[in-house]
Amino acid sequence: MSQAAELRFVQLGALALRIHRVDLPAICADLSHRRQQAPGLLANATLLLDVSEIDTPSADDIRTLVSELSEQGFPIAGLIASSIANTLADEVGLRVIGRTAEARETNTRHAHRSGKTDTVATLRVDRPVRSGQQIYARGGDLVVLGNVGAGAEVIADGSVHVYGSLRGRALAGAQGDRTARIYSMDFQAELVSIAGIYKVFEQLPAEFRGRPIQTWLDGEQIELAPIAEG
Repeated sequence: MSQAAELRFVQLGALALRIHRVDLPAICADLSHRRQQAPGLLANATLLLDVSEIDTPSADDIRTLVSELSEQGFPIAGLIASSIANTLADEVGLRVIGRTAEARETNTRHAHRSGKTDTVATLRVDRPVRSGQQIYARGGDLVVLGNVGAGAEVIADGSVHVYGSLRGRALAGAQGDRTARIYSMDFQAELVSIAGIYKVFEQLPAEFRGRPIQTWLDGEQIELAPIAEG
């Protein structure tokens, strides 16, 4: 049977819970497993509900889902924008957050047709990123010339480049860029994410630990490989 729901990073400090079918036991069991797998991932995150893939969801279904998740310790802050969310928002008492992927793609097509181009900015950080710190490169790449400590988080709308040790979390393509990548000269990450799809490392495989590694998205899978040396 297919997965009932999946978690994805959707914006700074937020996780989207995309519901494929309203199966409360399966969804709660999966979230509980993820919380045990990576306790810090859901500890302080804002959860947003994505109902765009549910076939004809009712307001009662969504209210029951939100209530059950809240009782299990997974409060929902709002609905990810979609035509279904816009219809249900008032009935379920949740706000609609963000724009749909369709809207972003439409804006991109309009920009291309008008001949407009955006300059991609790069944020360079010359100091270590310590535990508890969060650095976000909005609209471009992030380059860190030092180490990223355990418990730290580096995020970019473009790619993330760490020219030191990556021990914390790295999130590239934060606004949905599936071509973004993560590069680290000393890979020891807790978590990597590209365009919302993430991979948690409970125990990092020996072939990746401490090596120059690049991370990219292949379909719906996070892939890792050594950066060519020499």
